[in-house]
Amino acid sequence: MNYLIVLKCLQHYRCTCFRILFGGNHLYVFNNPNKSGARKDITYEEAQKEIAKGAGIGISSEGGKSKADLILEEELVSMMPLVYRANAMAVELKRNVKFELVLVSPEMRGLQEGLTEVGLKKFHLSFVHNLSEDTRFMWEKARFMNRYYGMQEMYENKQDGEEWNMPKERDPFYEAPDSKSFLGSAIVFLQPLAYLMDSEETYPIVDFTGEELGELSVQLSPCNSSGKELIGDYVNDPKEIIGQNYGFMIKIQSARGLPRRIDKVIYEIKCNGIEWL
Repeated sequence: MNYLIVLKCLQHYRCTCFRILFGGNHLYVFNNPNKSGARKDITYEEAQKEIAKGAGIGISSEGGKSKADLILEEELVSMMPLVYRANAMAVELKRNVKFELVLVSPEMRGLQEGLTEVGLKKFHLSFVHNLSEDTRFMWEKARFMNRYYGMQEMYENKQDGEEWNMPKERDPFYEAPDSKSFLGSAIVFLQPLAYLMDSEETYPIVDFTGEELGELSVQLSPCNSSGKELIGDYVNDPKEIIGQNYGFMIKIQSARGLPRRIDKVIYEIKCNGIEWL
């Protein structure tokens, strides 16, 4: 098939070369012969970095980049074409879903600041949004890659005229609405426990983009070694209880203001690398 490509630009801009991307892996550079200016040859990787920056998911170029930033940038550049292709295949196969690359900070994954060095400064996942049902899921990169190869096989079977449609349980685009998915996190401050004081506070639930989704009401109570709550045994200085055996009880009172699409919430609690459900 033949296509006519029309490129428009404002007169006061010096348009000397355009990046033209078809799908996820056909990238061209158009040099306008009627415009003067230095012609610069670019590589596919450089163009992908430009696209990532234009999409707002590039790494900041201010100052020197750490090794972790460079690794993350390389991963973003390599993943972007796959996401483009997955979205294109979804349209072709009439699967009403959309994939987006996102970055998730270590804090959103319950990690402490001092533990997030090389490779863990930021963590990106594939975000799936079902347009008709308004259901959203977070996929780790490995999960997305496993599904991607299934999407590709499905698409190629259709192109070859073979049987390609699958039941929902085998469809790589499908995710059951009741599947577990990361919603957000709330940071709970434990300082009152250091003084053997109980507390009941409300904390914002924040998703991976920093948007507040709701609020979490949490009650903290200090306990003795047998699990009995301590009432009125306050201390003026936390150093007074160093070396003594104490525990604490966490009570999730409520989660309010969550989106209507959320049917059931499972709480995962992390403290100093220890995890409870």
